[in-house]
Amino acid sequence: MLEITEIDTFDQILELEPHWNHILQRSSSNNIFLTWEWISTCWRNYNNNRRLNTLLIKDRDSVEGILPLALTKTKRVKKKRLEFIGVGVSDYQDFILTDKKNESINVLIGYFQEHKENWDVIDLQDVPENSSSLLLCDSSTKQGYKTKETIQSICPYLPIKGTWENYFDSLSKNMRGSLRRTRKRLAEAYTVEFHICNERDSLEDLLQHFFRLHKESWRERKGQNSVLTPIFEKFHTDMAKLLFERGWLNLSFIMADNVPIASIYGAEYNKKFYYFLMGFDPEYSKYGVGQLLFKHLIKYCFDKGLQEFDFLKGDEPYKYRWTKSNRKNLRVEIVNKRISSKLYDLITKLK
Repeated sequence: MLEITEIDTFDQILELEPHWNHILQRSSSNNIFLTWEWISTCWRNYNNNRRLNTLLIKDRDSVEGILPLALTKTKRVKKKRLEFIGVGVSDYQDFILTDKKNESINVLIGYFQEHKENWDVIDLQDVPENSSSLLLCDSSTKQGYKTKETIQSICPYLPIKGTWENYFDSLSKNMRGSLRRTRKRLAEAYTVEFHICNERDSLEDLLQHFFRLHKESWRERKGQNSVLTPIFEKFHTDMAKLLFERGWLNLSFIMADNVPIASIYGAEYNKKFYYFLMGFDPEYSKYGVGQLLFKHLIKYCFDKGLQEFDFLKGDEPYKYRWTKSNRKNLRVEIVNKRISSKLYDLITKLK
């Protein structure tokens, strides 16, 4: 029989390190944003005004599921909201459930009902459209809870199949020509190298180059400051170090005369490349260095035998130069039965 165990201290999260990823690998939600490394780093950097409320689903001594949740309060209406630990920094969020999905959902419904005084809204953001977490919404509706399910974001991705040559030939004639011309012009002016960070001693310096390039390109494109706030930069510095230790980091550069002029920061995990952020020096924008780096990196994924290049959240036009495929993230909101319809409408407007 399944039962729920509550995790409410970070020390308990740390104790799960030897087991967490093994459980994740047994689930259908095995992505980089649900690894122990990502979740623990999220909590280290984004735990203010929140309380851990992570749940373990156990069958005797075996853990069959993990719900990486935290409890917070809405700003204007002081109501208790259960949300994912990674909200705001994770592109895919989910329950980690192994084989006993339906039984786990039934136990969760019972748990939330039994502890109804402890929460007002369960707000699950950036849930993949094929997620087992959506079963909770369906079951909650049947149990009489107010629920709301909306499309939150679009996530383009490139399935990596066949050969690089065939894929490249499938791109538009204009794009292929543009890539060849800009690569030739860049090579005529500079000594060009595609470089991936593979030495721990150089990681911090290369991260600083990446942050600089990201900020410069953001100002060039958006006319405003980068999304890299100090806390966001610290999070990704901590994260990159952990990713490197696990062999998952991919921090790639185009170098011109040994100077970094474009960079993509991502991760390789479970046969997928996850594209987090990019940056480039605006002085080299006439060479299309961002697109050239995507070309090198996608070819690298073909050569290495990865199965997918995931562009993650955001349907920006430049992503669709490389792929036509996308999927959806959903937002699921479940409101406690004791909340009035008027208050429910107000709470669900508080993003």
